[in-house]
Amino acid sequence: MANAVKMITFDVTNTILKILGGVGHQYAQVSKLYGVEMDPIKINQAFKTHWVRQNQQHPNFGAEENMASHHWWHDLVKKTFVDAGYEGNDSTISTIFTHLYVHFGTSNGWEIVPGANEALQNLNNCNIKLGVISNFDERLETILTKTALRHHFDFVITSKQLKIAKPDARIFQEALRLGECSACHSLHVGDNYHHDYCGARDAGLTGVLFSKDMDNLPKDIDKDYIVSNLDELSRYLK
Repeated sequence: MANAVKMITFDVTNTILKILGGVGHQYAQVSKLYGVEMDPIKINQAFKTHWVRQNQQHPNFGAEENMASHHWWHDLVKKTFVDAGYEGNDSTISTIFTHLYVHFGTSNGWEIVPGANEALQNLNNCNIKLGVISNFDERLETILTKTALRHHFDFVITSKQLKIAKPDARIFQEALRLGECSACHSLHVGDNYHHDYCGARDAGLTGVLFSKDMDNLPKDIDKDYIVSNLDELSRYLK
Protein backbone atom coordinates (compact mmCIF):
# COMPACT_ATOMS: atom_id res chain seq x y z
CA MET A 1 0.00 0.00 0.00
CA ALA A 2 1.34 3.40 -1.00
CA ASN A 3 -0.48 5.36 1.70
CA ALA A 4 -0.15 4.86 5.43
CA VAL A 5 -3.18 3.25 7.06
CA LYS A 6 -4.73 5.55 9.65
CA MET A 7 -8.15 3.90 10.03
CA ILE A 8 -9.49 0.34 9.78
CA THR A 9 -13.20 -0.50 9.75
CA PHE A 10 -14.61 -3.96 10.36
CA ASP A 11 -17.61 -6.03 9.49
CA VAL A 12 -18.91 -7.88 12.58
CA THR A 13 -20.68 -11.17 11.86
CA ASN A 14 -18.17 -13.89 10.94
CA THR A 15 -15.33 -11.35 11.08
CA ILE A 16 -15.21 -10.31 14.75
CA LEU A 17 -18.12 -12.26 16.21
CA LYS A 18 -19.85 -15.47 15.12
CA ILE A 19 -23.01 -17.22 16.28
CA LEU A 20 -22.09 -19.85 18.84
CA GLY A 21 -22.66 -23.23 17.19
CA GLY A 22 -24.52 -21.60 14.27
CA VAL A 23 -28.09 -20.37 13.78
CA GLY A 24 -29.65 -23.84 13.59
CA HIS A 25 -28.01 -24.95 16.82
CA GLN A 26 -29.07 -21.84 18.73
CA TYR A 27 -32.65 -21.86 17.43
CA ALA A 28 -33.07 -25.58 18.16
CA GLN A 29 -31.64 -25.19 21.67
CA VAL A 30 -34.05 -22.38 22.55
CA SER A 31 -37.10 -24.04 20.98
CA LYS A 32 -36.34 -27.19 22.98
CA LEU A 33 -36.83 -25.17 26.19
CA TYR A 34 -40.46 -24.77 25.13
CA GLY A 35 -40.99 -28.42 24.22
CA VAL A 36 -40.42 -27.96 20.49
CA GLU A 37 -37.91 -30.33 18.87
CA MET A 38 -36.41 -28.97 15.65
CA ASP A 39 -33.70 -30.17 13.27
CA PRO A 40 -30.78 -27.67 13.32
CA ILE A 41 -29.82 -28.53 9.73
CA LYS A 42 -33.33 -27.81 8.43
CA ILE A 43 -33.41 -24.57 10.41
CA ASN A 44 -30.09 -23.48 8.89
CA GLN A 45 -31.35 -24.18 5.37
CA ALA A 46 -34.66 -22.38 5.94
CA PHE A 47 -32.98 -19.43 7.65
CA LYS A 48 -30.61 -18.84 4.71
CA THR A 49 -33.53 -18.81 2.28
CA HIS A 50 -35.74 -16.47 4.30
CA TRP A 51 -32.86 -14.19 5.34
CA VAL A 52 -32.31 -13.34 1.66
CA ARG A 53 -36.03 -12.87 1.00
CA GLN A 54 -36.61 -10.75 4.10
CA ASN A 55 -33.72 -8.46 3.18
CA GLN A 56 -35.04 -8.09 -0.36
CA GLN A 57 -38.62 -7.35 0.75
CA HIS A 58 -37.78 -5.19 3.79
CA PRO A 59 -34.22 -3.79 3.44
CA ASN A 60 -32.24 -2.59 6.44
CA PHE A 61 -34.46 -4.40 8.93
CA GLY A 62 -37.48 -2.49 7.67
CA ALA A 63 -35.93 0.93 8.36
CA GLU A 64 -37.47 2.61 5.28
CA GLU A 65 -40.94 1.41 6.31
CA ASN A 66 -40.47 2.39 9.96
CA MET A 67 -40.78 -1.30 10.79
CA ALA A 68 -39.39 -2.23 14.20
CA SER A 69 -36.47 -4.64 14.10
CA HIS A 70 -38.43 -6.82 16.54
CA HIS A 71 -41.22 -7.15 13.96
CA TRP A 72 -38.75 -7.80 11.12
CA TRP A 73 -37.08 -10.63 13.05
CA HIS A 74 -40.41 -12.08 14.22
CA ASP A 75 -41.46 -12.50 10.59
CA LEU A 76 -38.13 -14.11 9.68
CA VAL A 77 -38.09 -16.51 12.64
CA LYS A 78 -41.69 -17.61 12.07
CA LYS A 79 -41.09 -18.30 8.37
CA THR A 80 -37.85 -20.14 9.21
CA PHE A 81 -39.53 -22.43 11.74
CA VAL A 82 -42.53 -23.19 9.51
CA ASP A 83 -40.28 -23.95 6.55
CA ALA A 84 -38.15 -26.20 8.79
CA GLY A 85 -41.22 -28.29 9.68
CA TYR A 86 -42.81 -26.58 12.71
CA GLU A 87 -46.52 -27.36 12.92
CA GLY A 88 -47.45 -25.84 16.29
CA ASN A 89 -49.39 -22.69 17.12
CA ASP A 90 -48.40 -19.07 16.60
CA SER A 91 -48.30 -18.21 20.29
CA THR A 92 -45.54 -20.77 20.93
CA ILE A 93 -43.53 -19.41 18.00
CA SER A 94 -43.93 -15.89 19.40
CA THR A 95 -42.66 -17.04 22.80
CA ILE A 96 -39.65 -18.78 21.23
CA PHE A 97 -38.98 -15.71 19.09
CA THR A 98 -39.03 -13.33 22.07
CA HIS A 99 -36.51 -15.55 23.85
CA LEU A 100 -34.28 -15.61 20.76
CA TYR A 101 -34.47 -11.85 20.24
CA VAL A 102 -33.40 -11.15 23.80
CA HIS A 103 -30.84 -13.97 23.70
CA PHE A 104 -29.04 -12.59 20.64
CA GLY A 105 -29.01 -9.11 22.14
CA THR A 106 -26.68 -10.40 24.88
CA SER A 107 -23.30 -12.14 24.74
CA ASN A 108 -24.92 -15.58 25.16
CA GLY A 109 -25.52 -16.35 21.51
CA TRP A 110 -22.12 -15.18 20.31
CA GLU A 111 -18.46 -16.06 20.45
CA ILE A 112 -15.48 -13.91 19.54
CA VAL A 113 -13.67 -15.05 16.41
CA PRO A 114 -10.33 -16.52 17.60
CA GLY A 115 -7.63 -13.87 17.69
CA ALA A 116 -9.99 -10.94 17.07
CA ASN A 117 -9.75 -9.38 20.53
CA GLU A 118 -5.95 -9.56 20.51
CA ALA A 119 -5.71 -8.17 16.98
CA LEU A 120 -7.97 -5.24 17.86
CA GLN A 121 -5.93 -4.50 20.97
CA ASN A 122 -2.71 -4.53 18.94
CA LEU A 123 -4.23 -2.06 16.48
CA ASN A 124 -5.35 0.16 19.37
CA ASN A 125 -1.76 0.10 20.63
CA CYS A 126 -0.60 1.29 17.20
CA ASN A 127 -2.97 4.28 17.48
CA ILE A 128 -4.99 3.15 14.46
CA LYS A 129 -8.52 4.53 14.47
CA LEU A 130 -11.03 1.64 14.44
CA GLY A 131 -14.68 1.51 13.46
CA VAL A 132 -17.50 -0.89 12.65
CA ILE A 133 -19.58 -0.93 9.46
CA SER A 134 -22.20 -3.66 9.75
CA ASN A 135 -25.45 -4.68 8.11
CA PHE A 136 -27.02 -5.13 11.55
CA ASP A 137 -29.84 -3.78 13.71
CA GLU A 138 -29.69 -1.44 16.70
CA ARG A 139 -28.71 -4.21 19.14
CA LEU A 140 -25.12 -4.20 17.86
CA GLU A 141 -23.84 -1.55 20.30
CA THR A 142 -25.13 -3.61 23.24
CA ILE A 143 -23.76 -6.88 21.84
CA LEU A 144 -20.30 -5.37 21.37
CA THR A 145 -20.41 -3.97 24.89
CA LYS A 146 -21.51 -7.27 26.43
CA THR A 147 -18.85 -9.23 24.55
CA ALA A 148 -16.27 -6.71 25.87
CA LEU A 149 -15.31 -5.47 22.41
CA ARG A 150 -16.98 -2.05 22.14
CA HIS A 151 -14.08 -0.16 23.74
CA HIS A 152 -11.85 -1.00 20.78
CA PHE A 153 -13.92 1.12 18.38
CA ASP A 154 -14.21 4.85 17.84
CA PHE A 155 -17.63 4.46 16.18
CA VAL A 156 -20.20 1.84 15.20
CA ILE A 157 -22.39 2.20 12.08
CA THR A 158 -25.34 -0.11 11.41
CA SER A 159 -27.51 -0.38 8.31
CA LYS A 160 -30.62 -0.06 10.48
CA GLN A 161 -29.44 3.25 11.90
CA LEU A 162 -28.26 4.72 8.58
CA LYS A 163 -30.99 3.10 6.41
CA ILE A 164 -28.17 2.16 4.03
CA ALA A 165 -26.45 -1.22 3.76
CA LYS A 166 -23.14 -2.42 2.41
CA PRO A 167 -22.04 -2.46 -0.39
CA ASP A 168 -23.60 1.02 -0.88
CA ALA A 169 -20.72 3.52 -0.99
CA ARG A 170 -22.61 5.95 1.28
CA ILE A 171 -22.21 3.73 4.34
CA PHE A 172 -18.44 3.73 3.82
CA GLN A 173 -18.48 7.49 3.27
CA GLU A 174 -20.23 7.91 6.61
CA ALA A 175 -17.39 5.95 8.23
CA LEU A 176 -14.84 8.27 6.63
CA ARG A 177 -16.79 11.26 7.97
CA LEU A 178 -17.02 9.88 11.50
CA GLY A 179 -13.39 8.75 11.49
CA GLU A 180 -12.24 12.04 9.96
CA CYS A 181 -10.08 10.07 7.59
CA SER A 182 -9.63 10.04 3.83
CA ALA A 183 -10.38 6.91 1.81
CA CYS A 184 -6.76 6.54 0.70
CA HIS A 185 -5.70 6.09 4.34
CA SER A 186 -8.57 3.72 5.21
CA LEU A 187 -8.93 -0.04 5.09
CA HIS A 188 -12.08 -2.14 5.53
CA VAL A 189 -12.07 -5.80 6.58
CA GLY A 190 -14.92 -8.29 6.22
CA ASP A 191 -15.82 -11.83 5.21
CA ASN A 192 -18.21 -10.98 2.37
CA TYR A 193 -16.58 -10.51 -1.02
CA HIS A 194 -19.42 -8.43 -2.48
CA HIS A 195 -20.42 -6.37 0.59
CA ASP A 196 -17.03 -5.85 2.19
CA TYR A 197 -14.17 -6.29 -0.28
CA CYS A 198 -15.89 -4.89 -3.39
CA GLY A 199 -18.04 -2.39 -1.50
CA ALA A 200 -15.01 -0.85 0.19
CA ARG A 201 -12.98 -0.71 -3.00
CA ASP A 202 -15.83 0.87 -4.97
CA ALA A 203 -16.00 3.56 -2.26
CA GLY A 204 -12.27 4.25 -2.58
CA LEU A 205 -11.08 2.42 0.53
CA THR A 206 -8.73 -0.56 0.53
CA GLY A 207 -10.79 -3.72 0.89
CA VAL A 208 -9.42 -6.76 2.69
CA LEU A 209 -11.26 -10.09 2.61
CA PHE A 210 -11.25 -12.16 5.79
CA SER A 211 -11.48 -15.80 4.75
CA LYS A 212 -10.59 -19.14 6.28
CA ASP A 213 -11.22 -20.92 2.98
CA MET A 214 -8.29 -20.24 0.69
CA ASP A 215 -9.41 -22.84 -1.86
CA ASN A 216 -12.67 -21.19 -2.97
CA LEU A 217 -11.84 -17.54 -3.58
CA PRO A 218 -13.24 -15.24 -6.29
CA LYS A 219 -10.98 -15.42 -9.33
CA ASP A 220 -10.49 -11.67 -9.69
CA ILE A 221 -9.51 -10.98 -6.07
CA ASP A 222 -6.07 -9.58 -5.29
CA LYS A 223 -4.53 -12.28 -3.09
CA ASP A 224 -2.37 -9.67 -1.36
CA TYR A 225 -5.58 -8.44 0.26
CA ILE A 226 -6.81 -11.64 1.87
CA VAL A 227 -6.25 -12.55 5.52
CA SER A 228 -7.17 -15.75 7.34
CA ASN A 229 -6.41 -14.30 10.77
CA LEU A 230 -6.98 -10.72 11.89
CA ASP A 231 -3.46 -10.45 13.30
CA GLU A 232 -2.27 -10.48 9.67
CA LEU A 233 -3.64 -6.96 9.34
CA SER A 234 -0.41 -5.69 10.86
CA ARG A 235 1.31 -6.21 7.52
CA TYR A 236 -0.72 -3.39 5.99
CA LEU A 237 0.62 -0.94 8.56
CA LYS A 238 4.21 -1.26 7.38
